[in-house]
Amino acid sequence: MSLRQQYLQQRAPFNPSLPNYVFDSEIGRGTNGVVYKAYRPNGTVRETVAVKCILKRNLSKAAIDNIINEISILKQVKCEFIVQLLDFEYDNNFIYLVFEFCAGGDLSRLIKRNKRISECLVQHFLQQIAVALKVLREHNVSHMDLKPQNILMSAVPSNRCFNINLKIADFGFAQYLKNDDIANSLRGSPLYMAPEILLNRKYDARVDLWSIGIIMYECLFGSAPYASNSFEELAEKIKNNKPIIIPSDAKISELCKNLLLRLLCSNPEKRITFDEFFAHPFLDLEHMPSKLSYEKGVNLIAKAVEEDKCGNYREALMYYIDGLQYLVPIYNWSNKTSERSKKLKQKIVEYLNRGEELKSVLKVCCFSEEELLLLDDAYETISEADVLFDSANFDEAFEKYSKSLNVFLQILKKLRGKDKEMFAEEVNELLNKAERASSLAKSNEIADQRSSELKSKNKPILKNVIHSRKKLCEDSISQTCYVQ
Repeated sequence: MSLRQQYLQQRAPFNPSLPNYVFDSEIGRGTNGVVYKAYRPNGTVRETVAVKCILKRNLSKAAIDNIINEISILKQVKCEFIVQLLDFEYDNNFIYLVFEFCAGGDLSRLIKRNKRISECLVQHFLQQIAVALKVLREHNVSHMDLKPQNILMSAVPSNRCFNINLKIADFGFAQYLKNDDIANSLRGSPLYMAPEILLNRKYDARVDLWSIGIIMYECLFGSAPYASNSFEELAEKIKNNKPIIIPSDAKISELCKNLLLRLLCSNPEKRITFDEFFAHPFLDLEHMPSKLSYEKGVNLIAKAVEEDKCGNYREALMYYIDGLQYLVPIYNWSNKTSERSKKLKQKIVEYLNRGEELKSVLKVCCFSEEELLLLDDAYETISEADVLFDSANFDEAFEKYSKSLNVFLQILKKLRGKDKEMFAEEVNELLNKAERASSLAKSNEIADQRSSELKSKNKPILKNVIHSRKKLCEDSISQTCYVQ
């Protein structure tokens, strides 16, 4: 055979063919292969799948390792928000990976179509991504290449996208990394790549959190924060630690902004942790629509109705509020035209109206989103102070306790009735912690033989701070309005 014949044979296209599958249209193409829509005849039902056909002759050793890695991970990781690997085969020319079919394409299409996605929908999508990420972390898997192109949509989006489940796909770059494991190989797509990877530094599983932050930013504002014309320009922005800028016309909540900026912290040590991400109030995974959350909501409403009948209005109100927090998201992301959804709406309106009636009777105070965020930060500061106290850093502990006291006292002024009494107990407990930290801080001053002048100067200041706060607390408690 001549060299020309050998060349033409090598260049000749191979037609992928997989037993028991009928190939339909091409739906994607990459460096090493093509993805086809296909179906498997199964009696009267046709099961539609996506078949990734990878040409073996084009594969480097690294590419082969990536394929093996992807198969290994997807065989063990099962989640409704991770694309399912149904089968894999190979012949002389191709490796075939058979996946569940996602009719909606990838998330980047939706971003391009909508330009900006509503905060409500972004929250809904992030909940799904977070659940998938939680499953990956349980298996110590880091994706390493999260981006809109690797997040598939289960169905063609409706106007409100209520019918979509996101599916994380393409695990070719994924690694087995525990939270504290360190790696140093270059992985991922530059625009979504964490700074520590881009700058050739050691990295760990937290790189996925940065990528989620970039995806979140792009969904909200239509483009990535470090959008660049070249890799060099992107690297320069990262290297110079260019701050992330929220567009001036952005209309997002404080909770949304808080999560976004904590994800997009270039220093991985200061970046939000996985546990903090999963527990963040913007995600609110506890009330994410699911069969389990529906059951919880129904049970809580049943308790509310029972307490209401017995005249236990405060308990009834709490159960109504808790139950509706589960049921409202389910309605919001349901098909509004279905009979089941219409009936659910009627019940929700009924319980909301009853809840408002009870609030009026009980004179319950409602917090704004900003106040809830302040409280959340205050509790976090108290936890930090407790750690400092246990480490005998009493001065720093006192400062943090005092900072939280300021927030608590502001909130206490707004409360009424039993709510005020209960919260006053927390304030008193915090005052006691602050007094103890102050007292031990002074003892340390004496032990360190500081000057008597410094001691005499600081002592009344600390004492006055504590006593003035305690007096304010006592005055607030004395003015409590009891439930009528």
